[in-house]
Amino acid sequence: MRAERSEESRLSNHPAETGADNYEVENTACLLETEGQMLADIDHALELIEKGAYGRCESCGKRIPLKRLKAIPWARLCVACANASEQNKSTSMRTTRRVRRYAW
Repeated sequence: MRAERSEESRLSNHPAETGADNYEVENTACLLETEGQMLADIDHALELIEKGAYGRCESCGKRIPLKRLKAIPWARLCVACANASEQNKSTSMRTTRRVRRYAW
């Protein structure tokens, strides 16, 4: 990515193109991070299968419904615990959100 970006930066100096280039680099990095996390979750699910502990919610210990496991085989939480976790994340993001200031 660095080599490609440095080659492209030699070709253009327009701020809009620089912004678009930066967006592409950030977007690619985010996608790689997401895919890496998904692979880690899949590896974890495979370890649980080997141990005979696959299909249990890591939060409450209840069985994760088969329908959920068919949709998301690497699911670590049941639907109720996943929803609660998402609500907690969104609440903490709202309380810790910072205002971005841009210098133009």
